[in-house]
Amino acid sequence: MMSNCKLTDIYPRQKLYGNYNSKDFLKSIFLKNLDKTYNKKKIEKKIKSIFTSKYARILNHERIGFYIIIKNLLKLNPQKKEIILSPYTIWDVVNMVILAGGKPIFVDINKKDFTISSATLKKAINKNTLAIIFTHYHILSNEIDIIKNYLDKKKIFLIEDCAIFVGSDYLKYNKPKKNQFRLLSFGRSKFVSSISGGAILLSNNKVLEMIDKDLSQLSSPSKIWIISYYIKTLKLLLFSNTFLFRALFFWILKFLHLAYYNKFARIGDNDPNPKLHIDLPKNYLSDISDYQINIINKKLNKTIYKDKITRISNAKIYYNELKNIKKLTLLKKSFSQSDVYINYPILCKERDNLHKFLIQNNYDCSTYFYKDCNSLKIFKKFNKKLNNVKYVNNNILVLPTYPDYPKKNILNICKLIRSFYA
Repeated sequence: MMSNCKLTDIYPRQKLYGNYNSKDFLKSIFLKNLDKTYNKKKIEKKIKSIFTSKYARILNHERIGFYIIIKNLLKLNPQKKEIILSPYTIWDVVNMVILAGGKPIFVDINKKDFTISSATLKKAINKNTLAIIFTHYHILSNEIDIIKNYLDKKKIFLIEDCAIFVGSDYLKYNKPKKNQFRLLSFGRSKFVSSISGGAILLSNNKVLEMIDKDLSQLSSPSKIWIISYYIKTLKLLLFSNTFLFRALFFWILKFLHLAYYNKFARIGDNDPNPKLHIDLPKNYLSDISDYQINIINKKLNKTIYKDKITRISNAKIYYNELKNIKKLTLLKKSFSQSDVYINYPILCKERDNLHKFLIQNNYDCSTYFYKDCNSLKIFKKFNKKLNNVKYVNNNILVLPTYPDYPKKNILNICKLIRSFYA
């Protein structure tokens, strides 16, 4: 089946939702933000209020939070080294564990929500386990309370990776305890987006003192780094501009996908070129800039929850329209306000052919979500046989849910998928 997709129906798979005003940027860089509206203490106060935490510390990158937390937990517990985590994440999270002095222990995930199950964790935990990194994906795990209670009893730390979970009501109403830490991301593709940024949420006074000592030693942000990240952001804004995407970029994308699929299937990968870091990259040890703080502040409002409601509504359409297709595996049925659906992933047989079919019919989607770090050569000595992670990575197709994406397009995508499997 070929769709009757019009030029006006063509939309990019993803859009950025930050406020990247050029005037603010130039003022921040060259006038050093003489009109500062927010400083670190004010934004941290706002973050801890919105995300219900005793303390909050803002960061230049979310990933540096993993390094700082694990490094200080190892100081308190030097006899324990193992950090259990899902390998379905950005590769630099694994790097942060290693550079902090920890040993990453990869475990498998569920197909129903992509998270680690309590049963899997219990099997992996031993006397050397220092902490668990629990990554939240599109929907809240129904085992998170079981996991937290179990780790409390075992006196094992929990680090929750909430990079794509910022709009969830779970963060709004659920306060981290003394042995729990949360990391937020304010990167370009997130609910609260800046050129880069993150935050640590915590309640542990002793660890807070150690973290504050580390943060006090950070260097001033490099103007060259800020400018380079701003230029990268402008490129993404340009590529996702609806007019330019319809007029030019989609047709280049379509040609590359259909003519050279194996080479360009994952074009748009926002986590390319995996590297095993020997030392912590210099820019990671810099403070967050006033420019980043001001962008984050502008987005830290009720809009993040409004956006999430729209995404959940879009995800529900996909679920209802596709649930009867036997060759698809969908996330478990869940559309609560604790879910986020930054996009809608499906697991499909004949994934690559379906992807090409949708592109051929002028609907942009992606085969990339996170990397399977368990299969990367740079982490070879930590690799294990993890069937579900491998299956998800090889069969995932990511469909758009962002607020501006038309419901008509969602219904057309579902119609095409049904016709493909018919």
